Amino acid sequence: MATVQEGCAADSSVQPEGSLTAEVTGTVPATLSAADGADEAVGHKAYPSPPLKRKDISPCDDHLVSPGEDAHSGSGSEDHQRPPVYDLAQQIKNLQTENQRLQKMYSEIEMSMQKKAAQTGWSDVTDRKVQKFCNRLHSKLYMWSLDYAIEDVNTVEPKLLACAKQNIITSLDGFCKQEDWESLMKRFPARIQEGILQVFAHTLWTKHLFEDVFMKPFLYFDFYEQEEMTSTAGEPDTSLPTKLQNMYQMFRTVDEAQAQAWRSDTVRLANSIVPLNENDPDTLSMAEAAELLGMPLKTPIVGPEAYLLGERSKQARRSAVERLVSSILDGPMRLMLRELLSPEEADRRNQVIIDIYCSTAQLAARCWADRSLWEIRGLDKVGGTFHWQTETLKPHNFHIAEDRLNGKAVLVVIQPPLYRWGDVTLQYHLDSMVAQGTVIVEDPAPT
Repeated sequence: MATVQEGCAADSSVQPEGSLTAEVTGTVPATLSAADGADEAVGHKAYPSPPLKRKDISPCDDHLVSPGEDAHSGSGSEDHQRPPVYDLAQQIKNLQTENQRLQKMYSEIEMSMQKKAAQTGWSDVTDRKVQKFCNRLHSKLYMWSLDYAIEDVNTVEPKLLACAKQNIITSLDGFCKQEDWESLMKRFPARIQEGILQVFAHTLWTKHLFEDVFMKPFLYFDFYEQEEMTSTAGEPDTSLPTKLQNMYQMFRTVDEAQAQAWRSDTVRLANSIVPLNENDPDTLSMAEAAELLGMPLKTPIVGPEAYLLGERSKQARRSAVERLVSSILDGPMRLMLRELLSPEEADRRNQVIIDIYCSTAQLAARCWADRSLWEIRGLDKVGGTFHWQTETLKPHNFHIAEDRLNGKAVLVVIQPPLYRWGDVTLQYHLDSMVAQGTVIVEDPAPT
């Protein structure tokens, strides 16, 4: 009995390894029965089975084939034979598409929430708004310092007593390395040493702005009892803002989430009602306010010439800010400012910084009316050294952006990074950075 394999044996033996013909294994019966006859056997030899076409396989598939296993077996699915590179690229594409879909959904939800909040007369502040505000804030304080702080320290340093220099550094505690003046100056780059009073003035305004305004949700509540924001030296501060702040901190030791809810509701109630004045075309009428607040017109709110609680809070914030700014200007700040040319320039200088502080106080009211907890991170919390890759800090404009800044000590936090803890779900173990910090770092090549 003739066999088909005998007729192909010579051909297959000379095929190079890996060729199409060599890889095809015969699947026809090995022998023909006697009943088939010689002619049929000859027919098989004259018309052999056509060679199978090999499917193009990427070299990446080689590692998927186990020893002794046919790489082109029909048992595997077509998806299984796809190169891993193709699968990875497809996964990345799918993730990008899903990310775009989620971002669009988030934007739609955020816009919907803002519209609903606007209908009730109050809207929560978003991270993007806070970030943009902080960027503008840095620029405004920087420009104020260039305009009104002493440009070159060498012009006044002979007049600055050692105690005055130390008072400046001490006033920046938490935002500046606490070293003696001479040692600290040697660590700054030369281009910063000359304008160090502008840097320190900027930093001092920022320190008070964040510590005494932004981080004090009850700053302006003293209008309830008409007390000064700061107490007389040597006497305990018993003003209402201090009492509320202490109460708030005590509540936090009992239940963090409920304490934040109490703080949020308290601040919101004090700021969410609009002013009423029937004679002022720029304010809402009684009917408009009643419609906005969802109350019947007959509900007694307040007299037509009076202001509601929200306007009183706004006025109280400005009064608190004016007192604070006056106090700062009378302190070590005065040692860093140039002489003014006229009383009008003095008024303009004060008005600019008061407006900056008032806008920040307004933002703080919106932030603290939210359920989130806000945190600033000063010199003791920024890690001590600067690293580009962390992206939480950026060098001041006075620095030349270069890799040599990596690993250098942070000397001054001109503006602290701002973080938000928690959200509407009251998850206060989660935090996110809202705004970068700006710092001055040690000279990469001290002289």
